Amino acid sequence: MPLEYFPTEKDLLTALNAWADDESRDGGAFKILTGSSGTRPLKSKGTRRLLCCDRSGTRKPRSATIRLRQRTSKKCACKWAIWIEESCDGRVVAEPSVAALKELNDKGVPNGESFHLVHNHDLYQNTLEKNTNHAMRYLAQWQQETAELLANAGLSIPNIFSFLSSKCKERNEEIRFSQDDLYNQFGRGSQTKTAQMYYGICMLVTHQMRRSRLNFI
Repeated sequence: MPLEYFPTEKDLLTALNAWADDESRDGGAFKILTGSSGTRPLKSKGTRRLLCCDRSGTRKPRSATIRLRQRTSKKCACKWAIWIEESCDGRVVAEPSVAALKELNDKGVPNGESFHLVHNHDLYQNTLEKNTNHAMRYLAQWQQETAELLANAGLSIPNIFSFLSSKCKERNEEIRFSQDDLYNQFGRGSQTKTAQMYYGICMLVTHQMRRSRLNFI
C-alpha cells in the first residue's frame, strides 16, 4: 500500500486505486469506494476521508415482489477500510478503520502490512474476474473519445466494441469494458437522437399537411 505523502487527494486516490487494481499484490485485486469527508480530532487541522471495499456493508432487505430478473448483491460485510487525511506535508494514509484494525489485530498482522488479509471474500486474480464487477470496468480516455466518434458516425455498438478490442490488443492493453458498458453509455444517446429525428419528421409532415389543407380551402 502506498504510505508516502501525496500533494493532493486525487494523486493519493489514483495511487491507492492502482494498488488495489493490481492482482499480483497480496493475493488479488479489489475495488475501493470513496466515502464522504469527515472531521479530524480537534488537536489537528484538516479533513479526513474514509475509503472502504466495495463489498462492505450488507444488502438491504427488499420486498417479496416476484420479479422477472432477480438481482443479487456482492455486499458481504467486508471490514476493509482506511482513513486518508490532510496534513502539512500533503495527503497520506492515516490508519485503518476501527473494524479493520480489530481484524488485523485478531490475525496478528502489523498495521499496513498484508492489508489485503482484512477482506472476508475472494479477491480478483485476473482481468476476466475483475470485469465481472461492473464497478471495476472503465473506458480509458482514448477509448471514450474513439467510441464517441464512432457512435456519432452511426456505427453499431458491436462494431465499436470489436474495433476498440482490436486496438487494445495492438496497444497491448487490457480490455476493461464490456459491450453492455458501451450500450449503457452510447446506446441511449443514439436512441434519443433517433427519437428526436423521428419527432422532427412527424412535425414537418404535419405542418405540410396543414398548409396543403389551407391552400385547398
